[in-house]
Amino acid sequence: MKKQTIIDCNFFCILESGDVRKILLTQKIIPEIREIFVTGGAALFDDVEEIVFDGNYNIDNNEILYVKLALPDNVLEVADNPIGIADLDLASEDIKTLFWYEDGVYYFQNFDKRKLLKNRSVIFYSNQTYDKLENNAFVVETIVNAVHKNERLYFVSYSNANKIFSLAAYYQDATDEEIRTFSTHASITLDQEWFITNTNSIIRKQITLLQKSKTLDGADTKKIKKHKK
Repeated sequence: MKKQTIIDCNFFCILESGDVRKILLTQKIIPEIREIFVTGGAALFDDVEEIVFDGNYNIDNNEILYVKLALPDNVLEVADNPIGIADLDLASEDIKTLFWYEDGVYYFQNFDKRKLLKNRSVIFYSNQTYDKLENNAFVVETIVNAVHKNERLYFVSYSNANKIFSLAAYYQDATDEEIRTFSTHASITLDQEWFITNTNSIIRKQITLLQKSKTLDGADTKKIKKHKK
């Protein structure tokens, strides 16, 4: 098989550790990957109204949410010093987020371990026959979950954007009364007054998130307890 040249491009990832890595691509597939991110990202802005995210995330189809967000310095570095960024080692490093950078705009795609093709028996079709994939690989989906430009992070789904960068700071702290209401939920048992006294800002923001998302309404407490063991 003809050897393909690997070259630098605009494709990167954020690791679970928070570090940034460069993903080298062959000349052949760069246009395809770019199309996924740049064209897919631009499509998010087609005929939509930009709405400031205030903790509510039930939006209409013609709306897109945004927050004013400064990117971490190591993510910004891809614009100034891409050559100095280390290459991804898929065998030993865990990807959190894929992203493409171009002309001051960052296009993000969520990533999880289900997209990894490490240590799996993956077969592919080539030259009218099937062969086994021998090297580590991962799947790039045809979706963009968030776009950062002009110091704003744009997104349609809060839950997907929150997996890329924590948006907890954009929630207000739950008040004492809201905590009392929260503590009466059928899935929760706690000492209200002790909890109010000992709850910090981080937990109060999480309570606001749980209340707005109604996550507990469909929660299976038995499964949660089993998972925590």
